[in-house]
Amino acid sequence: MAWNREMPKVGAANTALLMNLEPFVAMSGSALILGTDILSTEVIGAILIISGVTLSIRRVRRNKQLLHD
Repeated sequence: MAWNREMPKVGAANTALLMNLEPFVAMSGSALILGTDILSTEVIGAILIISGVTLSIRRVRRNKQLLHD
């Protein structure tokens, strides 16, 4: 519910990018709450997910700056 309520503030493009973080959040939550082990493949996947989202957000911000300059 909170996700849907806050989506208009973030915008559709950023929301689509941030939805890619759901597997990472689920993995982290299960490790913290349920005490499940995190495998090395999951760590690699998390790094790739976070890197991809970070690069995409930076690219969107850079493109917005170029349009305003």
